[in-house]
Amino acid sequence: MADKIPTLTESGLLNGGKRSVIDSELGPGSTTFPHFHTLFTENFKLLSGEMTVIMAPEGVKDAAAMKEIPMKIGEDNTVPKHTAHTFRAGEQGCRVITTFEPAAVDFERVMLIMHGLQEDAEYKSWGGGATEENAMLVSVLSELTDSHPLLDKDSEMLDKQDKEAHNKFKSELINKYATDDMLKAAVAKHAAASA
Repeated sequence: MADKIPTLTESGLLNGGKRSVIDSELGPGSTTFPHFHTLFTENFKLLSGEMTVIMAPEGVKDAAAMKEIPMKIGEDNTVPKHTAHTFRAGEQGCRVITTFEPAAVDFERVMLIMHGLQEDAEYKSWGGGATEENAMLVSVLSELTDSHPLLDKDSEMLDKQDKEAHNKFKSELINKYATDDMLKAAVAKHAAASA
């Protein structure tokens, strides 16, 4: 099973760029590498299970400054732009709504890419950061999610990726799994299933 099973529920393509909303089932211990975003705030709302947001004070881009903030069901926590953070799902996993403001359409694309790669049995996790085996995928997903890694090992691995190969792979992933029409269709499918 994949560590993260995301569902796109609201797209910036359909709301004038106001926000992107993702409903995710996170597997036990699911996490991501310490990073920050420059383009949007990220709000986590815990619906079930246990989750800890780990973040630095606002505007601090230092992983060493991050502190654990355990969340309660129904609670939400917003990570400002330019702020070091990560998260960790509890031992039973969790369900969380993540809202990006303003909209992060390329982040939305990553949700569909992850789904497509899961269906094709080519994706399980990228939360542990970049390795020799997954560095190109992590490089593309990091760019699309505006995730700037804070650990030297992740930065070095991503920096050494061939830019031309990176751009070609990114284009292939978007064209196969996450075009604008596919994003709109994913939201419509969710809306129909929820009605």
